[in-house]
Amino acid sequence: MQVSASTLYKDLKASRSRWAEKTSRPLTLIMIIILASTTATTIHLGRGSSLTSHGPISIVGNAGFNNITYPNNGVTGGNGSATNPYIIKGWDIAAPTTEDGIHVEQTNASLIIRHVNIYGQGGSNGIFLYHVTNVLVNDTTISSLNDGITVLLSNATVENSLISSNGQHGISILDGENVSVLNNTITLDTGDGIHSESCARCNLNMSGNTVTFNLSGIVLQSLNNTVISENRISSNSHDGIGVYRSTYILIDLNNITNNGVGVDLGGSTNNLVHHNNFLNNPVQALDNETGQNMWDVGYASGGNYWSNYKGVDYCSGPAQNVCSRPDGIGDTAYTFANDQDRYPLMQLFVQSVIHDVAVSSITPSTRSVNQTETLSITVTVRNEGAATENFTLTLYYDSTLIGSQTILALTPTASQTVLFYWNTTGVEVKFHFLKAVASTVWGEIDIGDNTLVIGPIDVKMAPSTSSPTTIQPSTSPYFVGGVVALFIATILAVMIRRTKHRTR
Repeated sequence: MQVSASTLYKDLKASRSRWAEKTSRPLTLIMIIILASTTATTIHLGRGSSLTSHGPISIVGNAGFNNITYPNNGVTGGNGSATNPYIIKGWDIAAPTTEDGIHVEQTNASLIIRHVNIYGQGGSNGIFLYHVTNVLVNDTTISSLNDGITVLLSNATVENSLISSNGQHGISILDGENVSVLNNTITLDTGDGIHSESCARCNLNMSGNTVTFNLSGIVLQSLNNTVISENRISSNSHDGIGVYRSTYILIDLNNITNNGVGVDLGGSTNNLVHHNNFLNNPVQALDNETGQNMWDVGYASGGNYWSNYKGVDYCSGPAQNVCSRPDGIGDTAYTFANDQDRYPLMQLFVQSVIHDVAVSSITPSTRSVNQTETLSITVTVRNEGAATENFTLTLYYDSTLIGSQTILALTPTASQTVLFYWNTTGVEVKFHFLKAVASTVWGEIDIGDNTLVIGPIDVKMAPSTSSPTTIQPSTSPYFVGGVVALFIATILAVMIRRTKHRTR
């Protein structure tokens, strides 16, 4: 059975929200087509440019941050609290083949590694984080090492950095929790740009990165609950994005260009891929779990843009049979190895205007109702986007329809309240749940809030309205005759008993 896109999105929405709190930029694709020249970046610090030469840095345990006891630990400020983290910055580090440029392990103090340049000869790692929490790597340049950055069993964020020309992976993530990789340039690595495996609780956010000219762009193995969004993934030899034996991965708003395979979902289920631009990948997509992943979010929001789609757009509607009325969605599905995008986009997707409708609340008049009564239910919808929208609001109990209503011309930030009536006559006596669904609008990305479920609603057996049964004396002639006969027999029995008593 094909998974529900709204269900998947709810499981991933929290991860997207954590990323959104860290960045103020709008949810917009920055580029349409990735050019080979994107390997350049303004983040590159340049060796020795306003930096001071420093040897490799190793910190073990919170005590390692004490720069009186350990004067070569590279700490330039802070006390390790959340509001005043330790700072390591301003260093130019040539890592030898036997030592990591910066190695931090077994700490729970807050730390920022910023404005650091690390380079080497391929035998060691640029930054190695092991069993640490609350670490931010920001505005760094790492090149010519083994792994650029390794995050092992740690909580960390890597952002606004240039990671290039490493012998293995640009960033390697091996287990951990709440790991974010944001707005980095990762290029020319012999292995994968970003590689993660065996990470059950990582809650990865990989957003806003430029990942080019690596073996593969992003590879996930045995992961769940990950967001891959708004990246520019280009010219990687193998996969642009490879997801293997993983579940609940959201892939949206990416430009995926000139990779060996655009997106490969190998042995993976319950994943959601939509509103990406697939441009000129020799193999655009692979999915060997037919029907177990979603490659669109339904009508009218749509799926992805595919540069080799040959379909036309003459019609509209969920079945694409309302003709002639084009709607920006292809009239036929885009099919590829073992799966399909049911609603392929006809043009490159750029979300310059946010489209987003939501169900805000469901308010029943009571949570307990007799089986023969009618329950009134108020549902509120809201336009959280930037365009006036038309859509349909539908209300169910469990999976059974109660009613629907068309919402017309709902303006941005406006709300509308709709009153439904649920006649519970014949409804099974038990607890039920109410579900309100706002249909998706074209170009809508956040569909997790289009559905709201509340409950339980207790439908009870209606009390009896008939009077208690009263036994009335019978007026039947047989009944009367029987009573008279019984009376006479009783009198005769008494007289016979008295006669016998006298003769004794």
